[in-house]
Amino acid sequence: MRSYPLGTPNNVSKGSYFTGCIKLADNYTRRKAEDFEFKYVIDSQPIETSKRNDTNESKISPEDQFNSAVNDLKISWVSILKGKASEDLFNELLESNESDVNQMRLLLARMRALDSDSRRSQHLYRQICLANKVEEKSDDIRQALKDLQTKTSTVLEVLVLKGVAICDLIDEHKNNTPVTSDKDIPVPNKREYKGLVLRNGLKVLLISDVEADKSAASLSLNVGLMSDPREVQGLAHLLECMLFLGSRKYPGDNDYHKYISSNGGSCTTRTTYTYTAYLFDIATDYLPGALDRFAQFFIEPLFTESATEREINAINSEYESCITIGHFREDAVDRCLSDPDHDYSKFQIGNNESLKEIPYAKGIDVRQELLSFHKRWYSANIMSLVVLGKESIQELQELVIPMFSGIRNNSAIAPKWTTNPFSDPYLRKQCFIVPIDDIQSMKIMFPIPDMSAHYRSKPKWYLDNLIGHEGPGSLLSELRSRNWCTQLNTGCCCGRSPGFEFFCITVNLTEQGMDHTDDIIALVFQYINLLKREGPNESFHNELRQTHEIDFRFYEMWSNMYFTDYPIDECMSAKYTMDEFRPDLITDLLNHLTPDRMRVTV
Repeated sequence: MRSYPLGTPNNVSKGSYFTGCIKLADNYTRRKAEDFEFKYVIDSQPIETSKRNDTNESKISPEDQFNSAVNDLKISWVSILKGKASEDLFNELLESNESDVNQMRLLLARMRALDSDSRRSQHLYRQICLANKVEEKSDDIRQALKDLQTKTSTVLEVLVLKGVAICDLIDEHKNNTPVTSDKDIPVPNKREYKGLVLRNGLKVLLISDVEADKSAASLSLNVGLMSDPREVQGLAHLLECMLFLGSRKYPGDNDYHKYISSNGGSCTTRTTYTYTAYLFDIATDYLPGALDRFAQFFIEPLFTESATEREINAINSEYESCITIGHFREDAVDRCLSDPDHDYSKFQIGNNESLKEIPYAKGIDVRQELLSFHKRWYSANIMSLVVLGKESIQELQELVIPMFSGIRNNSAIAPKWTTNPFSDPYLRKQCFIVPIDDIQSMKIMFPIPDMSAHYRSKPKWYLDNLIGHEGPGSLLSELRSRNWCTQLNTGCCCGRSPGFEFFCITVNLTEQGMDHTDDIIALVFQYINLLKREGPNESFHNELRQTHEIDFRFYEMWSNMYFTDYPIDECMSAKYTMDEFRPDLITDLLNHLTPDRMRVTV
């Protein structure tokens, strides 16, 4: 709230609140208009609008105020004009309005015009694209935009229009009605792609995008935390942190990070149970220099003694900050109570004890272990590289091949596990954790087979959506009606590992729900048994397939920067492919969700 409404009492302050009613326009909901009551609690003193505006306007010349008013008027007319007139004015203003705020307003105006067009069904894809752009803008100016109320209303209206367009698009797919998209839709196939495998076995995906405002690259490796040696647990994490601290060609500790940050970029790394990923983005003109520095870390990293000691201390600090985080503690309990002979049970983040004290007591040189781990596992044949730039495919290829061909191929075999860490002796257990945070939840976990080979049918995704459904008649709606829970989530709670997976159902409990955990478990199995009796539903599968197709059409740039799990010729589409209906796999997966195969954590 930027200022008080007229007639507000003088004693209004923090903690006071306003109540009222909002009418949601029927052209948004496609049905009868509805009234919604609201309550707004004041958490800070509003800005005195009139004083602020007077001060700001005094600094703006009359000419600038006039130009701004004319521009505002033109933006409003984008939503009023029809057809080509609206589109031409939109394109004209898009070039002249550089501010993110004005672009958000302009995109919304164009969405309104398309939504009211007589040929609306032909513009559904276009509306979704425009909505995605508004969402990007709203994230970019989250800190800079002062008028929070204006921003919120803009984004909310955009999301409503986007949601209606997606629902109508799905309906038209169901009815087999052809949908014509605008010729200028910014869909993925506007880029050029090329997949190749270098002589050293490195899989490479090149993406040429002449309109890219940044270039980017990522390298993924099919080895992670579970491959730590028993004597030096946390080594994979340590290597991830140290890899970018100098190479033989670029020996400076900070050379890579300085080059990236000084040229408009950023970099990040991630180590999971079974894979490690490195990613950077940078201004388009500086891609060659960044790629050369990036490649050298996988060819000849230094791993100096001084950097090793420093990074171990940094990891210990990270560990000490993590031990107060709820999900970290829960994950640690799961691993401690799993099969101690399984790699899943290892202490994976590392600290001074695992990376310094224990190795020292056993006469182990940690730096030498780093070099050995890098030599054994950082092998080109289990790596995948993605490079995106404004250069042509041929130019990207000429950059990448000489730079990354120097990565050794040690014929490494990516680890795969033949057993689940929660085999029969570790099932039928209930564990209680006293939380540090003010949270109340229950997790029901089932060990299941690795389903990654079935990415074309995605049976686990099918069950995720059925058990996690939120509509009438769902498990969540029943639990909420009894005031036992606020939210229910399903999925692979501990990540997927080659050879095994987990299926988890997590319930956020109310105070009353804490007294009915056994009843909630009983309801979960009643719902699972209902799904077994009803059998797999092909119509529901087809709805999910259509949703995936829409997601693929409008994916974000970064969502395809990793493809370690998929064949190179399907690396772009595999995540979204659901063209096979396999009731046998769904039934088999349901048969793994039984009381004698579960673990419960409260």
